[in-house]
Amino acid sequence: MERAASFAQYARHPVGHYLAGAHWLTFCRAPRFWGFALWGRVEADEVRPLVDALGLELHEGVPPHVSLVDATRLTGADAAGFEVLQRYVAEHHLALARQVTSLALVHPAGFEGAVVAGFYNVLERPYPVSLVTDVDLGLARLGVVDDAFAPALAAAIAEVAGSPLIGAVQAAVRDAPRATLAEVARQLGLSSRTLQRRLTDEGTSYTTLQAAARLARALERITTSESSLTSIALDVGYSSTQHMSAAIKRATGKTPSALRAG
Repeated sequence: MERAASFAQYARHPVGHYLAGAHWLTFCRAPRFWGFALWGRVEADEVRPLVDALGLELHEGVPPHVSLVDATRLTGADAAGFEVLQRYVAEHHLALARQVTSLALVHPAGFEGAVVAGFYNVLERPYPVSLVTDVDLGLARLGVVDDAFAPALAAAIAEVAGSPLIGAVQAAVRDAPRATLAEVARQLGLSSRTLQRRLTDEGTSYTTLQAAARLARALERITTSESSLTSIALDVGYSSTQHMSAAIKRATGKTPSALRAG
């Protein structure tokens, strides 16, 4: 997924992008897969812009979709922050029931986990909710087949939360989608082995970051330009249109032509 520079940019082209605050990010992985993540201690003032961004998935033209909430990195529970989220769900109950077909809530352990897991017990649920402790299990509950999502989400959170290494690799891959691990390592002044090891320590890999960057760029080009699919595939680093189509079908359930047709 690629980071949107502003709310306006995310609102124009949400698919394949995410918008982030200090302790949250919201994403549109595919037209039928949205969600958000929280980490650290989230205060009410920080939740309000998140709620504004969440409202985008309720807009006319957005298809019904599944949603995943990753709260595994929360370290504190702010009552006022949760109240803002509860008010959003209550005020938009009908629209959420129409737009969100099911939601997977990935909760942390301990006290924070109990608070997060109890979130939907204090208000009427507008959609079915699955409580899970792992992102991949959440995807399974939602029926989403996307092996690259969990590492891509972890990489995005690490970038926002302050991982300079992942941010540097993502920038390098965006600028040169065909760059090899060795070429990017050399650009960063590291050996290939060191870069690979440090990315593993961050919970991701070069292959994952490169695949996520290619997919995000391809989705953006397909939905916002009139370039041929062959041109897009080669420009973003795929070896062929067929390879790009297969990657997009795995991630979104749709072909590039279907996505372009809306």
